[in-house]
Amino acid sequence: MIFLFLKKALVFITLGALIYFIVTIDVNAAINSEISGNKVIKFMHPINIFAFIVGIIINMIIYFLALHLHAKKNSK
Repeated sequence: MIFLFLKKALVFITLGALIYFIVTIDVNAAINSEISGNKVIKFMHPINIFAFIVGIIINMIIYFLALHLHAKKNSK
């Protein structure tokens, strides 16, 4: 039971983090192209790493809330 839950959580975390990562790369590319005229994407930029972590946290919160509501619904 716990293993299944962890597997699901991992999928949600990686998906969310990936989406967040892609969004920040787009934002950084836009910023970089405006500043220097060329689209250089800095993958290990602190903003990217921060957004990656934030994405994981947001998705964990959403996932646990959904799980909590699902458990509440089933208990009735």
